[in-house]
Amino acid sequence: MQSLLDREGTIEGVQGIIEQAQQMPDAHAIMVLSCDENEFTPEELNPVLREVSVPLFGGTFPGIIHEHEKLNRGSIVLPLPAPADLHILRSLSDPARDFALELDGYLAGSSLGGSMFVFVDGMARRISALIDALFEQYGLEMNYLGGGCGSLSLEQKPCIFTNEGLLEDAAVLAYLNLNSGVGVAHGWDMISEPMKVTRSDRNVVYRLDHRPALEVYRELIEEGCGESFTEENFFDIAKAHPFGLHKLQSETVIRDPLSLDADEGLVCVGEVPTGAFVHLMRGETEELIDAAQEANERALQSLGNPAGFDLRVFFDCISRVLFMGSEFKRELEVVSDRVPMIGALTLGEIANSRREFLEFYNKTSVVGLLSSKPPRGGGVERRERLPERPAAAPLGCPSTIETEILLEITLGLNGSLELEKMTHDVLSKILRLLNCSGGLVIRRLQDEDASKAAEFTPIATIPDNLELQRAYREFMTQWNPGEIYDLLAGREEDLPFVTAVADVFVHVFRLEDFGLLVIIRHSAPLPGSFQRAFGPVASKLAWAAWSCVAAEDLQLAAQVFETVHNGIFVTDADNRILRVNPAFTAITGYSAHEVLGKTPEVLSSGYHDKSFYDAMWRALRTDGHWKGDIWNRRKNGELYPQLTSITTTRSPSGDLSHYVVVFSDVTLARQHEQELTQLAHHDVLTGLPNRRLLEDRISQGMAQTRRSGRLMAVALLDLNEFKPINDRWGHEVGDEVLKAVGQRLQGVLRGGDTAARIGGDEFVVVLLGIKDETDCVLAAERILTEIKAPITLDLGTVQVSGSLGVTLFPDDEQDADGLLRHADQAMYLAKRSSTEEYHLFNRD
Repeated sequence: MQSLLDREGTIEGVQGIIEQAQQMPDAHAIMVLSCDENEFTPEELNPVLREVSVPLFGGTFPGIIHEHEKLNRGSIVLPLPAPADLHILRSLSDPARDFALELDGYLAGSSLGGSMFVFVDGMARRISALIDALFEQYGLEMNYLGGGCGSLSLEQKPCIFTNEGLLEDAAVLAYLNLNSGVGVAHGWDMISEPMKVTRSDRNVVYRLDHRPALEVYRELIEEGCGESFTEENFFDIAKAHPFGLHKLQSETVIRDPLSLDADEGLVCVGEVPTGAFVHLMRGETEELIDAAQEANERALQSLGNPAGFDLRVFFDCISRVLFMGSEFKRELEVVSDRVPMIGALTLGEIANSRREFLEFYNKTSVVGLLSSKPPRGGGVERRERLPERPAAAPLGCPSTIETEILLEITLGLNGSLELEKMTHDVLSKILRLLNCSGGLVIRRLQDEDASKAAEFTPIATIPDNLELQRAYREFMTQWNPGEIYDLLAGREEDLPFVTAVADVFVHVFRLEDFGLLVIIRHSAPLPGSFQRAFGPVASKLAWAAWSCVAAEDLQLAAQVFETVHNGIFVTDADNRILRVNPAFTAITGYSAHEVLGKTPEVLSSGYHDKSFYDAMWRALRTDGHWKGDIWNRRKNGELYPQLTSITTTRSPSGDLSHYVVVFSDVTLARQHEQELTQLAHHDVLTGLPNRRLLEDRISQGMAQTRRSGRLMAVALLDLNEFKPINDRWGHEVGDEVLKAVGQRLQGVLRGGDTAARIGGDEFVVVLLGIKDETDCVLAAERILTEIKAPITLDLGTVQVSGSLGVTLFPDDEQDADGLLRHADQAMYLAKRSSTEEYHLFNRD
């Protein structure tokens, strides 16, 4: 593929290279990348574009790339050796457009598997909706490359090249039967805790953690990065500190704040949905350059044939390029080699690599490798049928006692370390591909007594958070896993069981002879085509899990025994130690010769009473296994907590033969759990509950209030004179004031009430058992009076006051997030008032 370049940026220049491209024998389609500084207008350009006899697509950008050079003026024309199926979408910002419906007939009957270029007006407001519709329609059946067109002035104007002319607020899709490889990487690092987007409108963020987004952004920049923030230098600051939009189990998507709207909302490139979590990001030039090189390497891996491409296409975000400045030329050097390269500096990048979810990126490097050859077979490579599962000895019937011991060791490690890793890796990939919220792999534990129902237990959960746990608990209260397992066995197709639980959709796939795969998704269930496509994936997961659990490879089992970090020892039926592994010695301090022939009592700490051991032995006799925490004593006398799993093994005749004990030292883990629990649910500065714990307390209070028939007050407090204290005395003094306010709030609470800090100088108080509005007013006055009292510090006495917004549940019938939002609104009314310090929320 040979590109043509016009450096002048004139109508005559671009017309000349387009005509030259049409004359090339293999020019079945044309892509145009042009600079915004050319200042082409539809009146000048449309007559030229409408004369082109082959499909034409592309756009204008803040800059273009030709070989190692960045150009601010000129055009690149690329003749393509395959026809392009074009589809133009106008009025891209129209909220009434159903993109999925409009794409329904596009590419009907085509043999997919090639590459699609996607160019959009970068200032349109529904780009993400189009991207989602594209992926739902075509999924992983092709590679995608493209980006946002437009001007660095951020003024929306015609920027999309088509055979119909130069278009505004539009997108052009061009599918070609060409093979490609795609790689994506950004190189930005998180530098803040996650913040919840509590109000946004498509690509404009208005509130973060219930506070004005601009105020939060300014504080993070000034306090965390030490930079002075003004509206005049907004873009200079923003290009170095974008947001990172959290995507479960996938690379964080960068969202670049470009400007402010009239209401001081942060206008971003790409949508930032309400309810999403974002981080503040920061980048270093070297890391960004490394990321571009990584994107290039991923593209080579995606293509699968390093020597099999003719052209490199490089899309990089203009804001990222401006941040790098003169160092951008180094990035071009690490990406390019002797293969020709063209590209553009975009307002957002569009890409996936037939392995990942399609996304609209910002501040990200996208490398595409184009081959003039069509995809293998001219279309999608169909999934091969899984081979029959290999024959193996049934579980529980090993050929030798040693085989059974080693197998039970593997089972004691929860199906081996490889099973745990495999389930997490496969589940993570599925969630990323389907843009789902979370998932579980649930193992089916069949009782030896066939008359008893099988039990189901989760062995892999991603992410392990409260939201997923709540959805799973609610699902389990409505449905019996065993019934679903049996129901799915009767279906001819590999379709999942799908049901709505609260605000999520739960998809349950049967894992034959193993258990269930649960996928949880927000907003809408998986399209039917995806449900059918992932049936075979679920079967493959079951086969891999089965192989791990049922393997009789003694060499592998022995390797696990010797190298695993868990301590393992095996005893005979009389509980005499026969064998220990190296990790046993590392944890306990006892060498093998010091414990062989002895009982595990050598490790006893004396911490547990007789009833503890009676219950353990009872479980081993009845169930054949036991798992729990035991406090043991090392050789040096030190006590330590030990997570222990004990399994019994039996001879072929059914007699008890051995006990297999697998254990790990969980001292640091238990300490870490306590620390994480404290950090996860409490404010580091004041020790008060944070937003996460607050929302849980509000939910509990709602249930208690419904039972009691009384009211619950949710009050949001904002300090009025706090900023001058920070400005005059510094943040250390400000922190002492915040601690003092937190202590005073705790002092006025009754049993069952909650005081929390949700950020900055904002606190929330939840009051239970409120009789009526008068009772609420008295409580509000009590809080405000306590806050006003002088605070004595080492430097002297300071004084603050507060503005309080209150809403009452169930008069205000909202969820926890809605109650906080209404209290926030009432607080701002109180803050703006010259006569009242508190305000009760009134829906009218």
